[in-house]
Amino acid sequence: MYMEYEGKKHAVLNDENGVDINSVDSFFINPFNITNKWDYLKFLLKVKISLIEYNDKLCYCINIKDCLKEMSETVGDILVEEGEDFNIDDDLDDYDFKFYIEKETGLIIYNPFQMTEYTYQFDSVTEDDVAEPDISEYEILHQ
Repeated sequence: MYMEYEGKKHAVLNDENGVDINSVDSFFINPFNITNKWDYLKFLLKVKISLIEYNDKLCYCINIKDCLKEMSETVGDILVEEGEDFNIDDDLDDYDFKFYIEKETGLIIYNPFQMTEYTYQFDSVTEDDVAEPDISEYEILHQ
C-alpha cells in the first residue's frame, strides 16, 4: 500500500496480517459502536432508506441520523473539536447523515462522515494507472 499525504510518501509492504487495529482510529473500524446482535438490530430498525435521484442518478438514500441519537458521546467526539460542548438534541440537526448509494452499481456516491462526493469512471484504467511507484521515494512503515 502506498500513501501520499502532505508531501510525505509512506509504504506498507507485504503486511500479511493486514492493518494493525490499534493504529487505526476506532471510529473507522466500528463507527456505530455495535458490540452485539441486539445493538445491531436496534440500529437497523432506526435506519431510514429511500430511493431518490441524486446528481442525476437513481440512488438509495440511507439516513442514519436517528441511529446516532443513542451514541451522543461517540458522535460528539467526531463532530466537534476537543473541548467544545456537544448537545445531541440540538447539535445533531446541524449535520447531514445521509449516504447516497447508486442503485445500478451499488457504489457510494456521497459519504457524510468523510463529507466526500465520489465519481466513478469505468473501462478507463491503463497499465500506467496500476504501475507500482519507485519504492526508493517512500518511507517504509511495515515490511
